[in-house]
Amino acid sequence: MANYSNSSSDHFLNADNFEAVLEQLGDALKAGLEFKARREVTNLTGWPESGYSLLEPLPLEGTNISTLLDVIQRDILEGSINFSSNGYLGFPDACNSIAAIAGAIISDVAPQNLVNSRRWAPLATFVEAATVNWLRELIGYKVVESPQSSIDIGGFATTGGVLSNALAVLIARANLIPGFALSGTRGNKILRIIIPNHIDHYSIRTSVNWLGMGTDSIVRAPVVGYRYDLNELKRMVSAFVKGDEAVIVVAYAGDSRSLSIDNLDAIADICEQYGAWLHIDACHGFQLAFSESLSVKLSGLARAHSTTADAHKVLWVPHSLSYLLVRDPNFLKPVVGASDLVTTESMSLGALTPFIGTKRFDSLKLWALIKHLGASNIGSYIELRHQLACEFFELLRDNPRFIVISDEVDINGVIFMHLGNVNISDVTLDNDLIEYLNVHNLQIHDQLMERGKYYLHTFSIPDITNRFGDVARMLQPLRFMSGNVNHSRSDLIGLIAEISHIAEIMA
Repeated sequence: MANYSNSSSDHFLNADNFEAVLEQLGDALKAGLEFKARREVTNLTGWPESGYSLLEPLPLEGTNISTLLDVIQRDILEGSINFSSNGYLGFPDACNSIAAIAGAIISDVAPQNLVNSRRWAPLATFVEAATVNWLRELIGYKVVESPQSSIDIGGFATTGGVLSNALAVLIARANLIPGFALSGTRGNKILRIIIPNHIDHYSIRTSVNWLGMGTDSIVRAPVVGYRYDLNELKRMVSAFVKGDEAVIVVAYAGDSRSLSIDNLDAIADICEQYGAWLHIDACHGFQLAFSESLSVKLSGLARAHSTTADAHKVLWVPHSLSYLLVRDPNFLKPVVGASDLVTTESMSLGALTPFIGTKRFDSLKLWALIKHLGASNIGSYIELRHQLACEFFELLRDNPRFIVISDEVDINGVIFMHLGNVNISDVTLDNDLIEYLNVHNLQIHDQLMERGKYYLHTFSIPDITNRFGDVARMLQPLRFMSGNVNHSRSDLIGLIAEISHIAEIMA
């Protein structure tokens, strides 16, 4: 038998050490909040060596909580990314809702396992159902107010947008090819998954691979701007259906690069005409449903067979929390996987969520946020972030050292490039100067990271908006996104000044 040198009360919570543990965990909470409240985005000094130093041998002896918290602050938090910083302007994942943080704490301190309802999550199951109901109401799906089974809920929480989209593909396949579960790929009709070229999210392509559906089933459709070429989309869907092939069309209410919202109603018209399955990735765009003035941009979303929504991306919820919703709850029936081991209860979410057994109570974070703010206040904050992105768009457009790649601001993103030491007229049809601009902007991104005050995203994308005279050219722009409610115009001006200063140093 092990010989413990310390009392178990030093290591585990019990009824007698409540006050001492409360003080210790209060110190842990204080450390986390101090990290979130700091101005710097990150401190990469000493990285990656600082990361490799954490790969130490297995500790044989323990340490006290106070020392452990010091180590976490010094060796981990000091070099970590602060998503709540005002300088974090590449994504909207601010993770700083007070109510959502409270929900995150409680869901970890008092965990519930939503794999089953009455036995392990008698009320948590209904909290998740409530959040699904609210999201369904927002986007225009019918709500079953008193569900008698988990299927009736018509959706569920997942770990993130990648899993949500993967499960959307799985559910679409199960409904389009009913015999697939029994026979796999043998003797079934061909399935085609149409995605918009260049702007699709990788989760669809990778999930097709993971699900054994064959990446050759992916078909890229041409785009005009950052949206489907509707004539080409209609031609492709028609041809596949006439060839007796099942078709999934994936559209975006906010693609992961430009944050553009596609022509959802027109795409839904095409899918309905030919019997294609429509999945809309609204991981970014669903936020507009909270706003009376902006929700019109989502017209057609409620016509999708399925949609995805990321709370941690756009609603200030600590990572991670995403949702998959289906228009008709019966779409979920082909993927139910009940087992008499744990998931035979009618309200078991575990029977409903492929690839998820033990299921965290993450939905409490969104439940707490919506209860705390209310949908109207959330809508006002969404409108403010949209307005801030529009202001940034105008600031860049009026500055001769920048070129805006985005056509417009649909949600809260702006793609742009710093022009370095060249004039825009010099860049047209000059491959060497395009390469210079790509390297220049990538270096700016890297320097922003090194300096730690601001963060922007970067990625490669063709010159879809024809800013430099050739839509086939690949660009390496920077991408701004507003999301933190603490962002203001002064943060935008400070970011532009920081980029300009870095460019001067590099010149």
